[in-house]
Amino acid sequence: HTRVRAMVDAINARFPPARGQPKTAVGLNEELVEINIPPEYRGEPTEFFSVLARVRVDQSFPDEAAKRYVQALQDQPELAESLARCLEGIGQTAVQHVRTLYEYPEVRPRLAAVTVGARLGDMTVQPALEDLAENSPTGTRLQAIRLMSRLGTNPRIDLYLREKLDAPEVEVRIAAYESLDLRQDPIINRKRVGEAFILDVVPSAQPMVYVTLQRTPKIVVFGGDVPIRRPVFASVWDDRLMLSSASEESPLRVFHRDYRTTRTTTDDVKPTLPELIEFLAHVTTPENPQPGLGLPYSEVVGALAGFVRAGAVSALFVPENDKLNLELLRLRQTEQGQERPEFEGDMRDDSETDEFAPSVPKDGRPEGVPAVPADPDAEESAAEPGSEPAEAPAEGSADPAKPPKRQYVVPLTPPTPPADQSKSKGKGKKGG
Repeated sequence: HTRVRAMVDAINARFPPARGQPKTAVGLNEELVEINIPPEYRGEPTEFFSVLARVRVDQSFPDEAAKRYVQALQDQPELAESLARCLEGIGQTAVQHVRTLYEYPEVRPRLAAVTVGARLGDMTVQPALEDLAENSPTGTRLQAIRLMSRLGTNPRIDLYLREKLDAPEVEVRIAAYESLDLRQDPIINRKRVGEAFILDVVPSAQPMVYVTLQRTPKIVVFGGDVPIRRPVFASVWDDRLMLSSASEESPLRVFHRDYRTTRTTTDDVKPTLPELIEFLAHVTTPENPQPGLGLPYSEVVGALAGFVRAGAVSALFVPENDKLNLELLRLRQTEQGQERPEFEGDMRDDSETDEFAPSVPKDGRPEGVPAVPADPDAEESAAEPGSEPAEAPAEGSADPAKPPKRQYVVPLTPPTPPADQSKSKGKGKKGG
């Protein structure tokens, strides 16, 4: 019971309950502690339990524990993620210690420190996050942009994230939108289309359609009122859904044939992508008599992908799985690291003078492997008509203009044959 009471007190001290909320930890008996996830972690239970598992039961001397963790970050950067959770488990006491690593030259300890500072709400971490978002590999940049959503209300952070909506990298634009979404920025024009999905429209200089199913189905249009190209004629689903416009001034006409009822409808729609999405998904009711096709979310996404592929919309179409695959690739490249600048450009020069460096021709062939032309007649056509073929150098001769090549394969000395075999071989030769 004493141990359980110490655990309950430590958890409630780290995660104090808000007004009207139950306690985070409640001891039921000597073997069981009930945990209530705090409201701020309801959407990220895995992250909450990762921090909870590293909360120190012994709450004495938290400053000394934070100092040890910060020193371990510098000595063992490979444990940066686990040590960051340990520091986060200490709470606000760790903030003053991780601030010393906000400008640390090594990336892993620095990223771990700014992660702890952002998750604990330290507003002084903003310049370090902006620096990582500007001067780091793409994987680290994405983490820094997402961490900005943890900071409190700050117009400067909102303006910075809005600028990232124009970034040339697709994943950076999506990360900036997700951070602005978590911060409930008013720049996002949100509209619920029936009960099917949410339509978000954000300003951007890079037109794009992003489809996501995280938490709730969404279609995000980057670029505001992205226009539909006119004149246009595009069809999907074996001509069951078509867009047509005869000229730039002509209205955009949508033709649809329902494969269930074979009913056909033709309506005029405003030539913008958000209006087209709403028309495709809107269900006409007495309360909302506007025309619409009432397509489900999956068919709306399929229609958008087909129209973008047909060239009716000048925008990228990015489904969520493509974004996740791209992020995994970026993170993998970040984990592998980059070539240290002091070694870039020097390895090739050193290999020319190093006696242990293998000599490789300019075409990339290993030593001793002849070049194979792409065309079998290339060797004959390369020689001038009537010229004599070049004679191969005799074995053992060397070109005086080139230094001798170093041999890396040393043949073994053949074993000496037994005496009786050597005599028999000798007799055989004499007899012959």
